[in-house]
Amino acid sequence: MQTRIWLSDLRDGRVIRRALKTAVVVGTTLVAITQGASLIAGEWTSRMAWQIPLTVMVPFTVSLLTSATVVGSARRANADAHSRLRDQLEAINKFPNLNPNPVLRISFDGDLLYSNDASQPITSALGISNDSKVPEELFERLMKEADRDLGGSFNITAGVKTYSLLPVMYKDQGFINVYGTDVTAMQVLTKFPDLNPNPVMKMTGDGTLDYANDAADLVVKAMGTGVGERLKPELIKSIEDVCNEVTDEPLLVSGEGRTFSLLPVYTPEFEITNIYGSDITARIAMNKFPDQNPNPVLRINHDGVLEYANPASDVVCKAVNAKTGDVVPVDMMREFSR
Repeated sequence: MQTRIWLSDLRDGRVIRRALKTAVVVGTTLVAITQGASLIAGEWTSRMAWQIPLTVMVPFTVSLLTSATVVGSARRANADAHSRLRDQLEAINKFPNLNPNPVLRISFDGDLLYSNDASQPITSALGISNDSKVPEELFERLMKEADRDLGGSFNITAGVKTYSLLPVMYKDQGFINVYGTDVTAMQVLTKFPDLNPNPVMKMTGDGTLDYANDAADLVVKAMGTGVGERLKPELIKSIEDVCNEVTDEPLLVSGEGRTFSLLPVYTPEFEITNIYGSDITARIAMNKFPDQNPNPVLRINHDGVLEYANPASDVVCKAVNAKTGDVVPVDMMREFSR
């Protein structure tokens, strides 16, 4: 019995696709490392005829067996979990109003048959009440998830909160139960990884810099403030203007020879603003082409368009038969590329 189940897992499409991807990526890399020099030189030996296929088959086999084991274990674990969950839900369903989490019951016709008190934020956000129709798009999503052998949950937004919804189908009774979990805090917390290599900051509703990761040290100094202190009024206004789409102008701060572009994103869950920084010092330096340079300076983009030419490059422009905004002739681009 166990052997048949394991063989069935080996034939799972996800397992085979994962094994093929692994074989292509890892196998090609290993072949390039072990046989690359010979292949480039055009050398071929009888030993390579079996070494190369074996090099590809090893990661394929390992991935196939590993994935089958993982998928099988996950499927059985999920089946057990769903079985336990179903038993628990049967018990909880006897006293739904005492459940601190949202519980809704929806008929196969899309009517909301029941919702407990904890579901009020969800029903209010959707504009529905008992005996009314659930929005068609949401109903179809719930039915699709509930109809799967191992149904999954998905998130919806209700006001400033985010809920994970798990639909469970009761075919004999002709309805689905929907169990909600408030995942608002989890959604917010995952937005602040301390290990993020780029600057990440958090501003509270009153303009206080409440958080900054290590990569944001230079940005914080450039803003002339510190964690726990209030940002300058003009900076707060600029951040709010970007969040409210009052302006689409980039928000830049400079200090200690570096320039940073800031992207503020308002997070309504806790009335905070996440601020993501990018160091654009090098980009700005690349864009500086002083017209006063006595030598010709030109810039051509990847499409072959002459984007810039200073006054000293007039002779060169005539020689290549192009002016600013023109496409540089193919033969000249070939020479430049070479």
